[in-house]
Amino acid sequence: MSTLQDIKPKKVTVNINGTKKELKFDLNAYAEIEDKLCTPIPNAFALLESGSMKAMRAFLWGGLLHQDKNLKIEEIGKLESFEGIMDVISEAIEVSMPKDEENEQ
Repeated sequence: MSTLQDIKPKKVTVNINGTKKELKFDLNAYAEIEDKLCTPIPNAFALLESGSMKAMRAFLWGGLLHQDKNLKIEEIGKLESFEGIMDVISEAIEVSMPKDEENEQ
């Protein structure tokens, strides 16, 4: 069974308002997302999958914090375009999470 110790944060490039940024979901990002959404990360994943705009904003913010620790979540909501952002968030989450050995066989 996978554990949080197995998180492998890898960066995924995203284009935000014409600027390339890197999303990275490490333990710090996941903890900040939990704090922001006031829910454990499995519930935060469920919120994201349900289409919650609040969750999408929190995940995007959490994934960018490694580049700018002073980034305010409200700044994320002011972006001009969110086209394709869910795909990039999903990709960044997927590459950061440990593979469940049981599901790989």
